[in-house]
Amino acid sequence: MSMTERIAPASHRTLAPQEIGAWFDLQRATVERLDPSWLPSLAGELVVEARKTPTGRRWLAEQLRSVTPLLFALPCRDGAASAHRLYHLRWFGGVLREPQERALDLGSILLAARLRTVVGRSAVTHLRRMLGVERYERALTASLADVAAPAVPRASMQTSDEADVLMRQVLRHGAHELAAYAAHLHPAFAQSVKLSFERDWWWRPYPATLHPDTVAACLGLSDSSGQRLTASEGNA
Repeated sequence: MSMTERIAPASHRTLAPQEIGAWFDLQRATVERLDPSWLPSLAGELVVEARKTPTGRRWLAEQLRSVTPLLFALPCRDGAASAHRLYHLRWFGGVLREPQERALDLGSILLAARLRTVVGRSAVTHLRRMLGVERYERALTASLADVAAPAVPRASMQTSDEADVLMRQVLRHGAHELAAYAAHLHPAFAQSVKLSFERDWWWRPYPATLHPDTVAACLGLSDSSGQRLTASEGNA
């Protein structure tokens, strides 16, 4: 019996090896960046070390089967969560190579209005260093016509410690925007995003605010012809 037959014995359409491979590639990439908080019964240092080796990653993937079964069970064959669909959307895996960076991209746009109110010199210097000059400048010049910024706790923002509070808000809101966009494409992508950040970040729902076109533009998504991809186009 072939590997494909063992994985999908009852499928209406046999999974191609490249489709199975795309699913397993996403599993491996997710484990490599797994936040240890998702496996609270294990020491964080053990999770970090296990992520570094093939044997350790296989062991972690087995632990995650009960946490996120859609992603770490055998590849789905049918419906919106199918391996067929994931394979055709595999280009999104490139976005997820640095989920924290992409979350900062989105969060800095979402909270651009809040970032513009920071005037304390030490706080501004700290934000520029933490966000990066290019991302910070983009937030200052972003058009906010279509962005309904969420309410976030305000502070005087005169010190770098207070700027750290805002930076955490930027990252957390950006992570939720990234997960929401990923969910439009494939639920396994959304699970992969969530596993890359602290588990308790997802206990409180954050409604998606950014328009999919805004997300696509911010993430620099385009197809082979250079046309920008939106979530609805990714679903086609």
